[in-house]
Amino acid sequence: VRSAVRHGTGGSAPRTCVAGRRFWRHPAEWPELVALGDGTLLAQWVEKSDESSEVEFILVSSSRDGIHWTPPAIAHKDRSPQQHGLASMIESAPHEASILWLQALKGEDGPVSLMRTIVGADGQEIKEEQLDADVCSCCPHSTVKTTKGFPLAYPGHPSNELRPPRVPAFE
Repeated sequence: VRSAVRHGTGGSAPRTCVAGRRFWRHPAEWPELVALGDGTLLAQWVEKSDESSEVEFILVSSSRDGIHWTPPAIAHKDRSPQQHGLASMIESAPHEASILWLQALKGEDGPVSLMRTIVGADGQEIKEEQLDADVCSCCPHSTVKTTKGFPLAYPGHPSNELRPPRVPAFE
């Protein structure tokens, strides 16, 4: 995972945030970088346990200067060999960010939960919570910061298999 910072019409040279990991290379699994208000950078990405399985873990690392990064930490409490993926990240308060992700503890055939992990500027977990107990297992989600909170759009998973978007908000 590499990063660069834009300055006016130019930018910094690309720098490596983390390397030598088992990155999950999939069109829906993008690494992300968020700059907190205090200048701290947080990076999140998804790793596979091995190439032959569907097991995924979300990792996070932080940096104060964009050069030196903390050792990667798993960004969720569950460590079972299941799917934890389709992550996105947004600054959610001073000195912290929210990582939103899907957890499939019984595989894609079981219920898939929309989860939120709050991480501090040091990259360590502060809190984890379930936002929805049954969502679409293959679709990404999206959020944006507004003056009223963080509306989150994602496909639900009703029993008739229609997947209309739901728009809850979290603070």
